[in-house]
Amino acid sequence: MVEGIKSKKVTECFGAGTAAVVSPVGKIGYKDEVHVISETAGPWSQKIFDTLTGIQYGKLADKYGWVYKIH
Repeated sequence: MVEGIKSKKVTECFGAGTAAVVSPVGKIGYKDEVHVISETAGPWSQKIFDTLTGIQYGKLADKYGWVYKIH
């Protein structure tokens, strides 16, 4: 990962989960060094965030059967 960040092959990183949806990771620490990946959300993390929240709020079709209405 560190080599990828240093060589600029790693351009974005994010975590995803039910509550967090998609959370960009701007920097990581390793062996007492901080390695900056990006200061902003990248295009992939933004696309995944927009898609997931679009499905959640009914703005995009749920092609995967993820959403269940609770009555």
